[in-house]
Amino acid sequence: MIRRLGINPAALAYAMTTLGSGMINNIFSFYYVKLFLNKYQISEGAFHQSQVVYMVWNAVNDPLFGYLQDTSKVPCCSQRRLSILYGAPLYSLAFLLAWFPWRSYTPGDWLSGLHLTVALCAFDGMLTFVLLAQCALFAEISNHHQNRLRLIKYSQVRKAFLLYFLIN
Repeated sequence: MIRRLGINPAALAYAMTTLGSGMINNIFSFYYVKLFLNKYQISEGAFHQSQVVYMVWNAVNDPLFGYLQDTSKVPCCSQRRLSILYGAPLYSLAFLLAWFPWRSYTPGDWLSGLHLTVALCAFDGMLTFVLLAQCALFAEISNHHQNRLRLIKYSQVRKAFLLYFLIN
């Protein structure tokens, strides 16, 4: 059916991966601050400490996962499609990690700081793992310029779709 509509299945799958990761990332980035400050009542110090740990982790995990995916002998790490296939469910679980408190937090509870640190690092780690594979997959999907342009077109339609729903 997709072929009858003139849609390339690989390009559609690539665009849907981009759409899903974009939605999850935007929701997480927008709401985690409000959640931890207002609902979990994390202390300002613990919030800042979590942010510093997250910044260091973010600087380390990008080249680390890039190296891992380029040099690993394990198929789930070295093959881009398998990295996405196995990493995406973990990425979704890492997204959910922030939204469920580990216990009923009191204002300034140290555990809410640990919760934020773990949630940020897990989410960013899985985001990096999956999106690194997806970005590398773009170059591997096709050697033809026209096919790559089709992928870009589908990604642009995805962005317009997402923007429409964000505005309305």
